Amino acid sequence: MKIIFILLAVTMQVYLLDGQVNHTIHLANCSITAPDTLRYSMEEVKSKLGKLELHRYRYTDRVQGSQIKYILQYCDYPAEALHQDSTELLEEFFEVTAESSASSVFGNLEYSQTVDLHGYPGMIWRISFDRDKALIKSHAFVKGSRFYNLSVHYPRDLGYKNAIDIFFNSFKIIE
Repeated sequence: MKIIFILLAVTMQVYLLDGQVNHTIHLANCSITAPDTLRYSMEEVKSKLGKLELHRYRYTDRVQGSQIKYILQYCDYPAEALHQDSTELLEEFFEVTAESSASSVFGNLEYSQTVDLHGYPGMIWRISFDRDKALIKSHAFVKGSRFYNLSVHYPRDLGYKNAIDIFFNSFKIIE
């Protein structure tokens, strides 16, 4: 049953010329391009709002002996708890999310900025961790009451990688 669910979760993959894979993820109402096949997992998280399902798609790449982790997460919140039109609430929500992300890896939030991502309210941030040897770059936004978080974990000294920009820039909501 789990295999069937995974096949339904990532229902279409198209390999692009530069080795990237375009994923249409119907359960998440989105598409995104990553260096290879994204693996799906779901975790139930207990919160003050009750149980929430955190859906995660990830791929770990090896480049020059280093790991780069590409992660797409989404979570549906109750409409009364989180909505894209609640501007003041969202700004605080994004700030707390960025700070707790940094705290979870014993890192430091290097910067954060509220932005409009894909026509929806969002925030981008970068975290340094592992004694300043590694970075997490994140783009998060809310559409309706669904929270999306795209992140890439990579070594600071790896330098510029086109695949990271492709991952962030390729994300599209399927209406």
